Amino acid sequence: MIPKLQTQLKTGLGDYEKVDWEQLYADDPIGYVRQRDKWNEQKEQLAAAESEQQRLKQESAQKYNEQVQNYMAYGEQQLQKDIPEWKNAEVAQAEKLKIRQYAIDQGFTAEEINQVYDWRLLKIMRDAYKHSSTKKAAKKKPKQKAAARVARPGTVKQTKSTTPLKKAKTRLKKTGSVKDAARVFEQLI
Repeated sequence: MIPKLQTQLKTGLGDYEKVDWEQLYADDPIGYVRQRDKWNEQKEQLAAAESEQQRLKQESAQKYNEQVQNYMAYGEQQLQKDIPEWKNAEVAQAEKLKIRQYAIDQGFTAEEINQVYDWRLLKIMRDAYKHSSTKKAAKKKPKQKAAARVARPGTVKQTKSTTPLKKAKTRLKKTGSVKDAARVFEQLI
Protein backbone atom coordinates (compact mmCIF):
# COMPACT_ATOMS: atom_id res chain seq x y z
CA MET A 1 0.00 0.00 0.00
CA ILE A 2 2.81 2.41 0.85
CA PRO A 3 4.63 1.79 -2.47
CA LYS A 4 1.41 2.62 -4.31
CA LEU A 5 1.07 5.87 -2.33
CA GLN A 6 4.70 6.71 -3.08
CA THR A 7 4.13 6.18 -6.79
CA GLN A 8 1.09 8.49 -6.75
CA LEU A 9 2.98 11.18 -4.82
CA LYS A 10 5.99 10.98 -7.14
CA THR A 11 3.70 11.31 -10.14
CA GLY A 12 2.04 14.34 -8.56
CA LEU A 13 5.43 15.90 -7.84
CA GLY A 14 6.40 15.29 -11.44
CA ASP A 15 3.50 17.50 -12.50
CA TYR A 16 4.95 20.36 -10.45
CA GLU A 17 8.31 20.07 -12.20
CA LYS A 18 6.59 21.24 -15.38
CA VAL A 19 5.36 24.38 -13.71
CA ASP A 20 7.20 27.61 -14.53
CA TRP A 21 7.30 29.03 -11.00
CA GLU A 22 8.57 32.45 -11.96
CA GLN A 23 5.86 32.89 -14.60
CA LEU A 24 3.18 31.72 -12.15
CA TYR A 25 4.43 34.18 -9.52
CA ALA A 26 4.35 37.02 -12.02
CA ASP A 27 0.86 36.14 -13.36
CA ASP A 28 -0.91 34.95 -10.17
CA PRO A 29 0.90 35.54 -6.85
CA ILE A 30 -1.95 33.98 -4.82
CA GLY A 31 -2.08 30.92 -7.13
CA TYR A 32 1.70 30.69 -6.81
CA VAL A 33 1.44 30.46 -3.00
CA ARG A 34 -1.32 27.80 -3.21
CA GLN A 35 0.63 25.71 -5.75
CA ARG A 36 3.83 26.04 -3.73
CA ASP A 37 1.97 24.90 -0.56
CA LYS A 38 0.49 21.86 -2.37
CA TRP A 39 3.91 20.99 -3.76
CA ASN A 40 5.52 21.24 -0.30
CA GLU A 41 2.69 19.18 1.23
CA GLN A 42 3.17 16.39 -1.32
CA LYS A 43 6.93 16.41 -0.72
CA GLU A 44 6.30 16.05 3.01
CA GLN A 45 3.81 13.23 2.42
CA LEU A 46 6.31 11.45 0.17
CA ALA A 47 9.05 11.85 2.81
CA ALA A 48 6.67 10.49 5.49
CA ALA A 49 5.73 7.50 3.29
CA GLU A 50 9.39 6.71 2.63
CA SER A 51 10.17 7.03 6.32
CA GLU A 52 7.29 4.68 7.21
CA GLN A 53 8.40 2.17 4.60
CA GLN A 54 11.93 2.25 6.01
CA ARG A 55 10.60 1.75 9.53
CA LEU A 56 8.51 -1.24 8.40
CA LYS A 57 11.52 -2.79 6.67
CA GLN A 58 13.62 -2.42 9.83
CA GLU A 59 10.86 -3.89 11.96
CA SER A 60 10.45 -6.81 9.58
CA ALA A 61 14.22 -7.42 9.51
CA GLN A 62 14.34 -7.34 13.32
CA LYS A 63 11.48 -9.88 13.58
CA TYR A 64 13.19 -12.10 11.02
CA ASN A 65 16.48 -11.97 12.93
CA GLU A 66 14.69 -12.86 16.17
CA GLN A 67 13.01 -15.83 14.47
CA VAL A 68 16.33 -17.02 13.07
CA GLN A 69 17.98 -16.72 16.50
CA ASN A 70 15.13 -18.65 18.14
CA TYR A 71 15.30 -21.36 15.49
CA MET A 72 19.06 -21.62 15.86
CA ALA A 73 18.74 -22.00 19.64
CA TYR A 74 16.11 -24.70 19.12
CA GLY A 75 18.37 -26.40 16.58
CA GLU A 76 21.30 -26.37 18.99
CA GLN A 77 19.13 -28.10 21.60
CA GLN A 78 18.03 -30.72 19.06
CA LEU A 79 21.62 -31.35 17.97
CA GLN A 80 22.73 -31.84 21.58
CA LYS A 81 19.82 -34.21 22.08
CA ASP A 82 20.62 -36.23 18.92
CA ILE A 83 24.43 -36.00 19.25
CA PRO A 84 25.22 -36.29 22.98
CA GLU A 85 28.97 -35.74 22.53
CA TRP A 86 28.17 -32.20 21.32
CA LYS A 87 27.14 -31.24 24.85
CA ASN A 88 30.84 -30.57 25.31
CA ALA A 89 31.32 -27.23 23.53
CA GLU A 90 34.95 -27.92 22.58
CA VAL A 91 34.10 -31.25 20.96
CA ALA A 92 31.14 -29.71 19.15
CA GLN A 93 33.20 -26.79 17.85
CA ALA A 94 36.05 -29.02 16.67
CA GLU A 95 33.69 -31.36 14.84
CA LYS A 96 31.76 -28.46 13.29
CA LEU A 97 35.03 -27.11 11.88
CA LYS A 98 35.80 -30.53 10.39
CA ILE A 99 32.30 -30.70 8.89
CA ARG A 100 32.75 -27.21 7.48
CA GLN A 101 36.03 -28.20 5.83
CA TYR A 102 34.43 -31.39 4.49
CA ALA A 103 31.59 -29.35 2.95
CA ILE A 104 34.10 -26.96 1.34
CA ASP A 105 35.99 -29.97 -0.03
CA GLN A 106 32.70 -31.18 -1.52
CA GLY A 107 32.22 -27.92 -3.44
CA PHE A 108 30.28 -25.65 -1.09
CA THR A 109 31.45 -22.08 -0.68
CA ALA A 110 32.05 -20.50 2.72
CA GLU A 111 29.11 -18.13 2.10
CA GLU A 112 26.79 -21.06 1.41
CA ILE A 113 27.88 -22.81 4.57
CA ASN A 114 27.35 -19.60 6.59
CA GLN A 115 23.75 -19.58 5.33
CA VAL A 116 22.96 -22.94 6.96
CA TYR A 117 20.53 -22.38 9.82
CA ASP A 118 18.62 -25.65 9.74
CA TRP A 119 19.93 -28.10 12.33
CA ARG A 120 18.68 -31.04 10.25
CA LEU A 121 20.98 -30.08 7.38
CA LEU A 122 23.93 -29.87 9.77
CA LYS A 123 23.06 -33.33 11.06
CA ILE A 124 22.98 -34.72 7.51
CA MET A 125 26.30 -33.06 6.73
CA ARG A 126 27.77 -34.64 9.87
CA ASP A 127 26.52 -38.07 8.81
CA ALA A 128 28.09 -37.60 5.37
CA TYR A 129 31.36 -36.48 6.97
CA LYS A 130 31.40 -39.49 9.32
CA HIS A 131 30.63 -41.88 6.45
CA SER A 132 33.41 -40.38 4.34
CA SER A 133 35.86 -40.59 7.26
CA THR A 134 34.97 -44.24 7.80
CA LYS A 135 35.49 -45.05 4.12
CA LYS A 136 38.90 -43.34 4.12
CA ALA A 137 39.94 -45.20 7.27
CA ALA A 138 38.87 -48.53 5.74
CA LYS A 139 40.94 -47.83 2.62
CA LYS A 140 44.05 -47.05 4.70
CA LYS A 141 43.74 -50.20 6.81
CA PRO A 142 45.99 -52.98 5.46
CA LYS A 143 44.20 -56.04 4.22
CA GLN A 144 44.63 -59.04 6.46
CA LYS A 145 45.75 -62.33 4.99
CA ALA A 146 43.38 -65.22 5.27
CA ALA A 147 43.92 -67.20 8.44
CA ALA A 148 45.85 -70.44 8.06
CA ARG A 149 43.74 -73.55 8.02
CA VAL A 150 43.89 -75.53 11.18
CA ALA A 151 43.64 -79.30 11.15
CA ARG A 152 40.98 -80.94 13.21
CA PRO A 153 42.11 -82.72 16.31
CA GLY A 154 43.12 -86.33 15.80
CA THR A 155 43.88 -86.10 12.10
CA VAL A 156 47.35 -86.79 10.82
CA LYS A 157 48.74 -85.12 7.78
CA GLN A 158 49.59 -87.73 5.21
CA THR A 159 52.29 -87.15 2.72
CA LYS A 160 51.42 -87.89 -0.83
CA SER A 161 54.87 -88.96 -1.82
CA THR A 162 55.28 -92.47 -3.11
CA THR A 163 57.04 -94.74 -0.66
CA PRO A 164 59.14 -97.76 -1.65
CA LEU A 165 56.37 -100.05 -0.33
CA LYS A 166 53.81 -98.51 -2.67
CA LYS A 167 56.21 -98.79 -5.57
CA ALA A 168 56.78 -102.43 -4.82
CA LYS A 169 53.05 -103.17 -4.56
CA THR A 170 52.37 -101.40 -7.82
CA ARG A 171 55.13 -103.37 -9.58
CA LEU A 172 53.76 -106.62 -8.10
CA LYS A 173 50.30 -105.89 -9.51
CA LYS A 174 51.73 -105.29 -12.96
CA THR A 175 54.10 -108.25 -13.17
CA GLY A 176 52.76 -110.78 -10.69
CA SER A 177 56.26 -112.27 -10.31
CA VAL A 178 57.56 -113.98 -7.17
CA LYS A 179 60.57 -111.74 -7.16
CA ASP A 180 58.32 -108.59 -6.89
CA ALA A 181 56.31 -110.25 -4.10
CA ALA A 182 59.50 -110.83 -2.16
CA ARG A 183 60.36 -107.12 -2.46
CA VAL A 184 56.95 -106.19 -1.03
CA PHE A 185 57.64 -108.42 2.01
CA GLU A 186 61.07 -106.90 2.38
CA GLN A 187 59.56 -103.43 2.57
CA LEU A 188 57.08 -104.52 5.20
CA ILE A 189 59.79 -105.77 7.51
